[in-house]
Amino acid sequence: MHEYARVELPSGVLWLAKDASPDGLQTITADVPDIESWVPEIPVPRVRGPVEVVDRSDADRADLHVRYRNPEGAEVDLRYVGQRPTRPSSPRNGNTMGHSRQSLAALLDLYLFRPGGAVTLSIGGVATPVRRLWGIYPMKFLLAQTQGGIAVADFRQTSAEGGSGEGFQLERPGSPEPWPTRAQEAWRWEADGRWIRRDGPVTTLRYHYVDGELDRAQVWQAGDERRPIVDVLFRPALPDVRRPFTGEVVSSFAVDVNDQLGHGVGEVRCRWEGDEVRVEVRPTAPHWFADRPMDTHIRYEADTALVRTVRVGATPAPR
Repeated sequence: MHEYARVELPSGVLWLAKDASPDGLQTITADVPDIESWVPEIPVPRVRGPVEVVDRSDADRADLHVRYRNPEGAEVDLRYVGQRPTRPSSPRNGNTMGHSRQSLAALLDLYLFRPGGAVTLSIGGVATPVRRLWGIYPMKFLLAQTQGGIAVADFRQTSAEGGSGEGFQLERPGSPEPWPTRAQEAWRWEADGRWIRRDGPVTTLRYHYVDGELDRAQVWQAGDERRPIVDVLFRPALPDVRRPFTGEVVSSFAVDVNDQLGHGVGEVRCRWEGDEVRVEVRPTAPHWFADRPMDTHIRYEADTALVRTVRVGATPAPR
């Protein structure tokens, strides 16, 4: 499957391509310097390359010509003409169709959606028809969406300034194993001492703690201060895992996307196992969210936390 996205950022408009392999692994192509550190919390492969777009769209119709070289090195030429969508998908909570199963438990809010349109596509100079679902329904859509969810992770977290309370430094990846993104992130406490944040050119991440317990996590789009695009609530709050506790703490969670309440729900189980913390994240609905359980393992070395989140029962994605 091939997707082409227009992303509006404070720095301007960015076009990117997402190509999925037959097993659902998505690779992003975008003309972004140091693309491995771009939105590093999303652990999917990416390559840097120009995505050339001629956009002749107007208020009623999309008219696009897209050209780029895909991750396999083939030239892609796409032309699309179709009416702009004017209403959401029904339902808005869109199926992820198996994409990035190895890396993400993803949720989609399809707040504008229209099937159809005229598509002409060539890959490597060969005309490529649009596949038909069940041999009947051509899979081509024009839409606007917000994506959120939970991702696998590999990072090392160290207190800033030797534990001065200013925040912490986070390094991705935290292990020598291959990983699709790399970043050095500075997280800082807000004035109230309960919210900690990491600002970025595309997303701002914010986490809310009460007495060391995490009860909320948010994603904000850069340049949009109206509301978070993703808001995760934990009830009761996840325990303070910096110190040992006995037994197992069970919490429920709900993921709101674009103010759509409870787009995804599930359960989290936290416990100490020997010298590490195990956090089991078990989405329960919808079904395409529920089939991507994850486990997080947290181990401490002096003032450093080593954190790795993996998909349970999934074949690791190639890096």
